[in-house]
Order: sequence, then structure tokens, then C-alpha cells
Amino acid sequence: MNSQNILLCNLKSVHVNSLAVDLAFMKNIINKSNNQQSPCQVCRKIRVLVVLIMLAIGVLAARGYLPFIKNIDLTAVAADLVGIGLVITIVWKIYLEYWKPKYGGTTDQ
Repeated sequence: MNSQNILLCNLKSVHVNSLAVDLAFMKNIINKSNNQQSPCQVCRKIRVLVVLIMLAIGVLAARGYLPFIKNIDLTAVAADLVGIGLVITIVWKIYLEYWKPKYGGTTDQ
């Protein structure tokens, strides 16, 4: 065997091993999410109500029945929401990874 074949064999084995690790990791995540309890009946009704209200507002906005939306840049609003979500996620992860273990309490892991 020449060096290229050895390199390709090594790369294939590394790829197969990493794929097996990724699949095991994904199965672990799925099993953890399946162990959670289903939401209560009131929570389901609230979620359905919120989705229906959002759809109604979307239809009204698309047809032009909400004139105050004409002056709002929806792209900027979406970008702001994504940025706020990113900041909240980073702060939450910092709390879980550094603050909570250092100053008491255990992590959820």
C-alpha cells in the first residue's frame, strides 16, 4: 500500500468512529427529551390560542388592516429579536456553566 491509501483508510475509520459517536450522542439527547412529561391540558390550550392569535395578526397585517405596521421595518425587528435571543442564550449558558456550579447548586446534567 502506498501512503495515499493508508491516509484514506485512516480518514475513513476516523469518519466512521466520529459518526458512531455522533449517533450515540443524538440517541442520548432523544432519550432525554422522551423522558419528559407531556404538557398539561391548560398549557396546550394556551399554546393553541397564542398560535391562532399570531396567525390572525399575520393575516390582518398582510391584508393591510393594521396601518401602524406600515411604518415598522420588520427586518430590523426580526434582527433585534435574534440578537436579544442570542444574548439571553449566552447569559443563560454562562449562568449554568460557571455561576451555578461555583456559587452553589448543581447543574442539570
